[in-house]
Amino acid sequence: MAARLTATALARELDRQWARLRAVQTEVERGQATQPAAELRRIMSTAQQAAPHTIWIGVANARDGKVIAASGAVLEGVDVSARPWFQAGRTRNYAGDVHGAQLLVTALRRDPRDEPLRLIDFTTPLRNAAGQVVGVLGSHVDWRWVTAIIASAPIPQGAQVALLSQEGNVLFGPEGQWLTASPRPPLSLVLQAQDAPSLGWRVVGLPAGTLRSRG
Repeated sequence: MAARLTATALARELDRQWARLRAVQTEVERGQATQPAAELRRIMSTAQQAAPHTIWIGVANARDGKVIAASGAVLEGVDVSARPWFQAGRTRNYAGDVHGAQLLVTALRRDPRDEPLRLIDFTTPLRNAAGQVVGVLGSHVDWRWVTAIIASAPIPQGAQVALLSQEGNVLFGPEGQWLTASPRPPLSLVLQAQDAPSLGWRVVGLPAGTLRSRG
């Protein structure tokens, strides 16, 4: 039950995050022929402020990968063509699994003593009236938002869960512990809406004795 409840909570919030990005996509595509960079920046900043767990959201030119406009003007003019989120977002809706921040670490001027910034990505192509891809809309979401959803899921008292990647790696679970049971307990897929890019996450319930210290 704990795994199913947590998977449902995650799927619901991931779908909401995807819906936010789709709303921004619609607004940008509707007026992109006449919108200057300043107006695009306003749209990005408004979207970021409405969902503070979104660390960054911006538009990159599909041709050269340079950021045209972004929340807070962060990374504007920077070439992001080598980043996986941009490469995938040129052709399809994309969700990228948790990873360490690279370009944003310097751009946001974070204190090196702070907890390392970890992100998940949501991206989608931007098309003109002729249906041609002219840009990529990308957003980077704070990993702590995901762990907070897991921590607040309405699971039975004393129950524990772990979040597994599509490859079966433990992304989140009780600190300093990992799965050791064989066979593993039943898994619950994080099933998102059909039009949302899937991260392939799975949640497993952890009965007593399932975990041991990393050692």
